[in-house]
Amino acid sequence: MTFLNPAILIGMLAAAIPILIHFLNLRKVERVEFSTLTFLKELQKSKIRRIKFKQWLLLALRILIIALLVLAFARPALKTSSFLKSTSSAKVTAVVLPDDTPSMNLLSENGSNFNLMKKRAEEILNNFTLGDRVFIIKLSDASVRKFSSLDKAKRFIKNLRLSSLNGDFYGAVRKAKSILKISADVNKEFYILSDFQRNIFSSNKIQNVKTAVTPRIYWMRLKMPETNNFSLSNFSLENKILQVGKTVSFSGTVKFNGQSSSESSVLSLFLNGKKEAQFSLNGSKSENVKLNVTLSKAGLISAMCELSEDAFEYDNRNFLCFNVPENVKTAVIKKSGSNLNFLQLALNSNVNKLIQSKVFPIEQFNSVNLLNFNVAIIVGYSQELNFQKIENFLLNGGGLIFIPAGNSTVNELNKISAGLNIPAFRTLVKGKNFADINSFGKIDFSHPLFEGMFKPGEKPKIESPEFYKYFQFKTGGKGRPIIELEDGSSFLSEFLIGRGKLLVFNTPFNLDASSFPLKGFFAPLINRALFYLSSNTGSIKSVEAGEPIEVKLTEATIPQLTVLRPDGEKEIIDLSNYGKNFYNYKRTNLIGIYRFYSGKKLIDYAAVNPVKSESGLTSLSESEIEAKIVEEFPHSQLMQIRQNSNLKELISRSRFGIELWKYFLLLALIFALVEMLFSKSSKKDLVDLKETKE
Repeated sequence: MTFLNPAILIGMLAAAIPILIHFLNLRKVERVEFSTLTFLKELQKSKIRRIKFKQWLLLALRILIIALLVLAFARPALKTSSFLKSTSSAKVTAVVLPDDTPSMNLLSENGSNFNLMKKRAEEILNNFTLGDRVFIIKLSDASVRKFSSLDKAKRFIKNLRLSSLNGDFYGAVRKAKSILKISADVNKEFYILSDFQRNIFSSNKIQNVKTAVTPRIYWMRLKMPETNNFSLSNFSLENKILQVGKTVSFSGTVKFNGQSSSESSVLSLFLNGKKEAQFSLNGSKSENVKLNVTLSKAGLISAMCELSEDAFEYDNRNFLCFNVPENVKTAVIKKSGSNLNFLQLALNSNVNKLIQSKVFPIEQFNSVNLLNFNVAIIVGYSQELNFQKIENFLLNGGGLIFIPAGNSTVNELNKISAGLNIPAFRTLVKGKNFADINSFGKIDFSHPLFEGMFKPGEKPKIESPEFYKYFQFKTGGKGRPIIELEDGSSFLSEFLIGRGKLLVFNTPFNLDASSFPLKGFFAPLINRALFYLSSNTGSIKSVEAGEPIEVKLTEATIPQLTVLRPDGEKEIIDLSNYGKNFYNYKRTNLIGIYRFYSGKKLIDYAAVNPVKSESGLTSLSESEIEAKIVEEFPHSQLMQIRQNSNLKELISRSRFGIELWKYFLLLALIFALVEMLFSKSSKKDLVDLKETKE
């Protein structure tokens, strides 16, 4: 047994008062004249013995009543075997784990689970005193905070906000274990306040972690109400070629989670904050939705798809960000003597003059900064070509077109193949008569280059040129053949290198090689190739909240990165002595668009979207919760905090056992009643004795 208020035990000195009064009464001698009758003397002796016995009994009762009252106020508690070392003065090390993940925003009959959780957390903190060590670990990011005062801890809980992250139960438990294990305090407590959504247990559990720590575990399950919820995911840009004035398509997956079949919602598309399109979802079903809109401006486009309001708004929005070039800056690098007449006519044929080209002799290649261009066209080969520079351009999202020169040889072309790590060119084929003339064979019309080139429902068809001179070339499984010749050679091939794309032609653009430059689709194909390569939609970054963003630094002008976050906050990151081309930005706890600047120059951007697994609004049962906790703390005592639990009594009982003050007070009352009866009986005996003596 221990006492929660041991200072009151000094009141036991009051038990000496009845003893003192008893002995003082014994010193009062009363003279009584006795009768001479013998039988009366014997009767008096018998009564005197009975009176003395009752007086000693009254003395014992009075001492016992005072002792019981003192013990009741000292708050005795019956300790269990788990708390044999506990004392009322023992300090506490406590870890509080509040659930701040998105699902906690769901409303129950008593308000939002998040606010109910915060209220309980504050009640828990009221049970600590000066000297206790309190740690709070947010479930969303498993971040640990130690508090030097209870007021600061309460203020932290009061200011706690919902996170966009989905949480990691096992990661938080791992940190709680390390805190409790090194604590020297006798009382070690771990409080878990959560809706115990199933997805927080999706990460890998702690394997083979041996620890002797056995804290008291308090857990509270915030009931997750049944809701009808529409969730949005897989928001993407369908087009591979982006051009002002052209239609672009967006797609998204809308999933219904619930029971009712009468629910409906509206999906809206916003570009740079302006509503551009919407789609009505009739009935409670899941479907893939496509929204079309005409691009009205170039530059950085922030796109957002949003569902109308429902019970769980966290998963109602998805973002993406992409760049529509104002013009395609093209560097044409040619071998001496190459005929570029047809190529330049194609580049200049763009009606809106969106293609800006500049020609450089291949011998000056090392002086050309490819990063200042969207696309580079290399015609022919020269030993001046720096393939490390070309690879860096492609890795950073640049687009490259390679075209053989009229006087190129197989040996020269294979030096390019080796430099770009693509399959080698084979023999040079020259048609000597009509039978040797080649033409188009298989065409991959599903490639983005043909996107929108044909009317809906129209069978794709292209009039084939005649080829008199070409180099046999095949992708060898490393690339994608777009147009093949009848002999199986690839006329136009695509290779993905890093974030960039490479298009390879196998014939020069002159009439000695083919009639390709004379065909009506020649100029449109070249133009579409440039827009396709410059759009670089394959490098659009979209991650879930909590995942890192890989920021490219190749265009950085100063050793400092400025991050413009979705809430408008600016974060400065020092990159001095960093020395890498990419930086992993990990503070992605907000939903929306992140922009990365080097000075005033925008060098990268990315979208952070809701965690898909958060849309699964199901929680563990109470038995499953206890099983999960026991797995991590097999020898600890578990106590569930229920909605109507007296938290102060629960914590006090678990720390020091079952309080007995009520029972001691009841016994004191019972003995007081017994004392009253004996006292009354004793007075009557004294009166009878006096009458007998008289």
